[in-house]
Amino acid sequence: MHYEHQVERRDLSGMWIDVAAALCAGDRRRALSIVLKSEEAEEEFRFALVNTVVKEVTNLCSPNNPSLFRGANLKDLRKFSYAEQHQELQDKSPLLSAVLHAAAESQGLQRNVRKTRETLIPGITTAAGIILNCRSQTMNTH
Repeated sequence: MHYEHQVERRDLSGMWIDVAAALCAGDRRRALSIVLKSEEAEEEFRFALVNTVVKEVTNLCSPNNPSLFRGANLKDLRKFSYAEQHQELQDKSPLLSAVLHAAAESQGLQRNVRKTRETLIPGITTAAGIILNCRSQTMNTH
């Protein structure tokens, strides 16, 4: 397959032909699936995801950033809410939140009427709190 760019011409080969065809067809999901089958691309993708989580967590743990994961006094602890902490996690660190949800949720979640997404929130936010405390001792509400 031949690809023309404003500056240079390139010939695509191998999986890149399939990726280009999928992108031209507007099928980004198939293009990404093809790329992720490559070990090199999978490693680059993992590296990008890890860097995103690092940036999210750095921002969340910043002393200049107020956080419900940083319980400084008894007043803060009295108004503690897993739901509010969970919302902060989703807002400030959406990728970490998604990873923790993926690890906590199972296929059986649909079958078990007592275990819902809401009942998982305390465990997910506690896990996040423990991880954040490993990074910063001021993140101590877990």
